[in-house]
Amino acid sequence: MTTPEEFSQYAQTRTVTGSQGIGTLEELRGLIEQHAAWGWTLAEFQERAGVRLEGDTAYVTQFYWSDAKTTLNAVWELVQYIHRYYLPR
Repeated sequence: MTTPEEFSQYAQTRTVTGSQGIGTLEELRGLIEQHAAWGWTLAEFQERAGVRLEGDTAYVTQFYWSDAKTTLNAVWELVQYIHRYYLPR
């Protein structure tokens, strides 16, 4: 997890940006599992999982839904909802 203060402190020299398309519900679910992001908002996920600090460089990944018919935010909410209410505990 990276705070704005840490980002400003460590990324003084360089910021490298990129993007990663997500194309299936399973792929999104896997990313959520990988980062233990159940219950997070998409903004929290973008901030925590999408920023990596290494030396004086911040690597920032912007995630997006690769199907133009909907948004990553809408699919994020759906996957979180299914996990919260329909998966056995």
